[in-house]
Amino acid sequence: MEHKKKTDIYGYCALCGKYKKMTFEHIPPKGAFNDRKAKIISGTSYINGLTKTDFVDLKDLPYKEQQKGKGLNSICAECNNLTGSYYGNAYIEFAHNLAYLITENDIEKGRIITVRYL
Repeated sequence: MEHKKKTDIYGYCALCGKYKKMTFEHIPPKGAFNDRKAKIISGTSYINGLTKTDFVDLKDLPYKEQQKGKGLNSICAECNNLTGSYYGNAYIEFAHNLAYLITENDIEKGRIITVRYL
């Protein structure tokens, strides 16, 4: 039997639907540059901050800080370990390739980049 700590979070796993101890699911994966503090800005705050130029200065918006990166306590440990093999590695590779593309080509701030699947 699993020992419950005061800080443990229990709920229904978003993948298997079983009531279990939840684990922190990094979204996007931790290896895709999501391993640092994250400032979480709500969609409502962003929309309310829109100006006539459709540009929002994110540093001026209210946020919540997550210490371990962006994510949720939404799935159990068993499902969390499986999701990495389903999509995590491919997403990490994509994020690293995109970061390389941006830095190697010195993409200027605000420029739009189109990515197509071939």
